[in-house]
Amino acid sequence: MNYNVKDRIFRKPMELCLLLLMCAQMVLIAYSNLTMIDLHLDCDSAKLLEHIVKMWEEKSLAIPHWSYTTTVEWDCTTLFALPLYGLTKNIYLACGLSDILLMLLLSAAVFFVFDGEEKLYPLLAVNLILLPYRMGMLDYYNMLFFAGSQYVVKVMIPLLAVGLILKAEKENGKSRWKLPCIGAGYLALLFLSTASSGIYVTACAIVPVAAVYLLYKASRWERIPRPLWILGGVTLVCVLVGIKLNAVLLGAARADGMMFTSVYQMLGGVSSCFFGLFELVGANTTAMDTRVFSMAGIQQLGKHILLTAVLVCGAVALAKCIKKQGNLRNVLLLSIFLWNYYILTITNVRYGADTFEYRYHLIGLLPLLCVAVSLAGKWLLALDRRPQKLFFSVGFAMLCALSGLSFREVYLRPEEYADLKGLCRYFDGKDLDVIYLYYGISDSEICRVLDNSHLYLHLGEDGTSWVYDYYERYQGLPFQTENAVVAVAMDDAEHYQGDTFQIQGRTLVKFDEAGGRSLYTFVTE
Repeated sequence: MNYNVKDRIFRKPMELCLLLLMCAQMVLIAYSNLTMIDLHLDCDSAKLLEHIVKMWEEKSLAIPHWSYTTTVEWDCTTLFALPLYGLTKNIYLACGLSDILLMLLLSAAVFFVFDGEEKLYPLLAVNLILLPYRMGMLDYYNMLFFAGSQYVVKVMIPLLAVGLILKAEKENGKSRWKLPCIGAGYLALLFLSTASSGIYVTACAIVPVAAVYLLYKASRWERIPRPLWILGGVTLVCVLVGIKLNAVLLGAARADGMMFTSVYQMLGGVSSCFFGLFELVGANTTAMDTRVFSMAGIQQLGKHILLTAVLVCGAVALAKCIKKQGNLRNVLLLSIFLWNYYILTITNVRYGADTFEYRYHLIGLLPLLCVAVSLAGKWLLALDRRPQKLFFSVGFAMLCALSGLSFREVYLRPEEYADLKGLCRYFDGKDLDVIYLYYGISDSEICRVLDNSHLYLHLGEDGTSWVYDYYERYQGLPFQTENAVVAVAMDDAEHYQGDTFQIQGRTLVKFDEAGGRSLYTFVTE
């Protein structure tokens, strides 16, 4: 038997193993979305879910007099959840199904980036991307695959852009439908994201890809394929129109207001960006009590080793690119990571914290994972069969272990805000105009999703309500005394008031307790 034939036959078991692991991870992600979203609501996902409900009820993608804060929230789970909610009238199910569809689209985008290559590459890349590195509000799992999935479209767009360039470069007449069809999908997502979130994706991902590609072609005195000129022109139009629409809807997206760091902040920014990558994947966190040889410690160690290996592969790939030994795929993917890293280093995006907002690294981390897979896969396939089999077996076992431990943490995570569910059950069937949560803006946002039959509002000491991502009419609204209840968290030592207290001269009296909160009514004058 020819050696190459033997080699290809041996690769099939490796591909099968990775395919089975990929399917298992997809099933676990899907199941968590179908059963756990209501157990792990946070204020960000709650605002998004309530926004989707109101968009459907108002029959408007841009609700009049809505208080937008950071984005219009189109380029996330809303993409499919909005029509699915119209069909199911179940916001948890709609978002869960939408997250599953977006997960499949992101996986397909990774396969498109490696189109024409050995299936080992995209299978390994998708498996690494699907790992639930860290779960929580603004963390990896939530941002890409769970509840709101606020970053899944943002990271998909640059991967599609790279795939389209590579496809146009090697277009040979076969599968001609891929370029226009996927190009149309890319343009639609880019327009949607720009209209929703402003120039962020274009500035941090599309600009470096376009610039590096032009430099790459110019250095080789090669012509750019005509389809890419057309794609570039339409991309520019989509971005400009999207920015204008975003300005009309939002005034200005949060990304448009990024500020440079001062010279005093820059050194801290350099280290914060680097260590933020480790925090993003849960390799290091703010916790200082995790034992290395505990279950959590072994999992954290695995993530640390994995990210370190990915960064080393990225450095090797960069060296190859500098020596003009890198292929176009790695050159383009690396440009996204490096440019995004540079932007995060020189701009003030930490908001006073040491590494936060580390989720901004997502747009560069996924391309870097693909680069690492490209190098590691090429090295693995170049080995003789016996060492190849050994290294793959050990690596695959470690990947399975890391995946199992990470999903174990996801599924064993305790339910959050069970107390708020108890509070909402208490008011079930009660005829009240408004339920105020005293100094509880996040709690009020979650309660509005848990109980859509009552109005829950945050109430401050000044006697006015305040909302984010909700109807503007409730911002600065004076409190209502008739047919209203005020709930105060009993474990909030700063604001808990005992049996009676006053707000702006009006006296409130405690009449009951529910969900860990004391319930008060206004004394009739």
